[in-house]
Amino acid sequence: MIKINGVELPDDALIADGLDKAIIGYKEGKVVYDYDACVQVFMADNDWNFEDAIEWMEFNVVGAYVGPRTPLFEQKAKCRQHYFDETGHCFECDAVEPEADYQARLDVEDKN
Repeated sequence: MIKINGVELPDDALIADGLDKAIIGYKEGKVVYDYDACVQVFMADNDWNFEDAIEWMEFNVVGAYVGPRTPLFEQKAKCRQHYFDETGHCFECDAVEPEADYQARLDVEDKN
């Protein structure tokens, strides 16, 4: 067994390169990643905007099948179907848009 990001995984677990910080679990013989955390990793590591990171994530990561142990990418409960205001908050359920989440974190890091 190995432990990555606080999650115990079997030695033969199929792990996505560079996304260790986004691992949130292991189920059905597959490593589980937080989709939004993966997008944030791609944005930070490659200096990409939100749209570029989503495009990369969908085509090259989520769309890649590497056998029966292909990792799972799950989105935490965030609004994907409502309308967001200029601050990145949903009018319907007060969810925060992922890009606004990311920008808020960057603003805090810049102040430190």
